[in-house]
Amino acid sequence: MTEPGGICDNCERKIGRLEQAYPWQGHTVCSECHERLSRAAVKDAGPAPAAAGSAAPAAEAEDSTQWQGSPAVVRYLPLYALLGVLSLAAVAAAVYLHWAVLLVLPLLLLALVVEEVQRRSIRYTITTKRVVAEQGIISRNRHEVRIGIIQEVTCHQTVAGRIFGYGSVGVDTAASDEVEIRMTNIPDPSGVVQLLNSLRG
Repeated sequence: MTEPGGICDNCERKIGRLEQAYPWQGHTVCSECHERLSRAAVKDAGPAPAAAGSAAPAAEAEDSTQWQGSPAVVRYLPLYALLGVLSLAAVAAAVYLHWAVLLVLPLLLLALVVEEVQRRSIRYTITTKRVVAEQGIISRNRHEVRIGIIQEVTCHQTVAGRIFGYGSVGVDTAASDEVEIRMTNIPDPSGVVQLLNSLRG
């Protein structure tokens, strides 16, 4: 027999809000042992939740990532090339000035590493619900804009950007007269604009 208070007579677990019974194959079963419940246990447990496809409101769709990126490495190639040339010059000068390699080359390599770390520390993310800009490694700054309040999406490309396929995308909202988020020097900016416009509906 089932004990009073909504106790399953199979597994002896209480059937409450967190252990709600549910219908299965025309019967109400315990969510713990999945065995059929007696009428007394069903009555004590309260009404079972609505089955899938019923009139109950559907759960809100999950926020999923649609695009993620950082500034395009091609944008920094001229700087990296300059640092490479200066490094070669320092090595060549070492024939006459031996201290050049010991002093100049480490500084050039350090500048290259710092620039690349800074580039990788910038991250842009577009989800089905928001646009997020993050920057930093140890301390991190985050700014986000909901897709639903975006008023305008702009794209800017320089001549070099059009040739090598990078540019900047700005996201404007009615809440500010200035650009809320600017995704700088990202690859395929026109594709990102199309994605944002499709998410805006």
